Amino acid sequence: MSPPRAVLGLWLMILALQVLLVVALTGSVTYSLDDAYIHLALAEGLREGHHGINPGEFSAPSSSILWPYLLAPLMGGPLELWWPLILNLAAGVGLVGLIGPLQARVGEGAPSWLGAFLLISFNICALPLMGMEHSLQLFLAVLTTLGLWQALEERQVPWWLWLGLCFGPLVRYEHLGLTVPALALLGLRLPRARLGALGVVFGVTLGIAASALSLFRLGLGYLPSSILVKSAVVGSGGRLGTLAHNVALHTLDLQGVLVLLAVPALAVLAWRRRGWERDLAGFGLAAALGHLVAGHSGWYTRYTAYIWATLLVVGLALLRAELPRVWRLARDEPRALRLAGLIVLLLHSPQLWAMFSTPLAALNIFEQQRQIHVFSSEALKGGVAVNDIGYAAWKNDYYILDLVGLGSLEALAHRGAWAGPEWMDELAEKKDARAAVIYEHIAPSLPSDWVRLASLSLSGPRITSASETIWFYATSPQHVPEVSAALDALSGLLPPRLSLERVPTAPG
Repeated sequence: MSPPRAVLGLWLMILALQVLLVVALTGSVTYSLDDAYIHLALAEGLREGHHGINPGEFSAPSSSILWPYLLAPLMGGPLELWWPLILNLAAGVGLVGLIGPLQARVGEGAPSWLGAFLLISFNICALPLMGMEHSLQLFLAVLTTLGLWQALEERQVPWWLWLGLCFGPLVRYEHLGLTVPALALLGLRLPRARLGALGVVFGVTLGIAASALSLFRLGLGYLPSSILVKSAVVGSGGRLGTLAHNVALHTLDLQGVLVLLAVPALAVLAWRRRGWERDLAGFGLAAALGHLVAGHSGWYTRYTAYIWATLLVVGLALLRAELPRVWRLARDEPRALRLAGLIVLLLHSPQLWAMFSTPLAALNIFEQQRQIHVFSSEALKGGVAVNDIGYAAWKNDYYILDLVGLGSLEALAHRGAWAGPEWMDELAEKKDARAAVIYEHIAPSLPSDWVRLASLSLSGPRITSASETIWFYATSPQHVPEVSAALDALSGLLPPRLSLERVPTAPG
């Protein structure tokens, strides 16, 4: 499975350019989402034998079982900041390596640009600098789908399919939507694969159960708080109304709409095709439905990358007989090629936007979350309450109160109970968080005695930040002098293009 050299070279060139631009803008490697630093902070704790972000307080803010443990060995060393990117690079090389076998299965006559198209369509040009497990999830999803295609068509399971089936759910729970229907098909259609399928069932069950029991022993429940916060389906216990609402949310995102449209198309193919093609269409249909019911769309393309790639591979398999006519039409009819190219570009606008905007997204994180970290660790030298806990908590000796609940079970319990803003006051006092740095759109829900002191706005367009502006508060009138002095110190630590806007406060 050696990667096609031209595709690999193109991808490495794009990634290198992104990294150079990010370093030029921020002075170092900066990831395009704050969530990457949640994993780094958790991995930092794991390396010290602690499952949590704040010392002495257990938490489970990662939606991946394996990813923080893959990061942990290099925490504290010179490569710790680069390590997520290196792991993503390895996963990307593996994914590009699958493009060759995929093109071979599509058949001869495929145009030279197909590899570059798959590179963009798979979204591997944007995921690495997000700094999370999605590149690995994407690789395992394509590995699973391509391996299942080969197994069903040739009636022989390639050894590497078992890797995708087993490790996928341990990297992201959503991969269960691929593993479960794939194992069902292998057990039904290939009797010789049943023992291997049982082995995967045992391995996946053992891994998920061990993680759940470990969290339960720490008093964290059976699921990570990130899933409880971000998945309305899980948080509601799978209520029918919530499931329907989750499906409806996919209509707000182009990729979500395309997954929705894939459902009737796959249903028709599953009805009309025979043999392995019907089975593979059924697999794609089950995966798409599972994503629509329990998954997310949007979120800077990271949540849809795996299902998009899965359905793309399934589509290439089912339409393989028709593809030579498509290639000939593209070659012989320039107008048709230009029109098709325009449509493809429009359909891939989310991936292209994420790819081109990655350096600016990283700049967002540097100008907001990085500066919150500086405010807490260098200016205030104390704990703060925040919306985004990642960069603020990473390599910070002071307590960071997560008002969203990813890093605080107490905050999560209050949010789930729809309590008033008083709980923020109680937790801030309990955790000695004398300041809060939050997004303005939740300001009406804050305790009445919190004092707004300053704001900090992005120098450029908002890409991945929740808002263009973050606001600095003292969590009690008695903390105003200390927090004001810290803001004065922060003004001297900010990059030249940023400046605090102070809010006049009433005397006394």
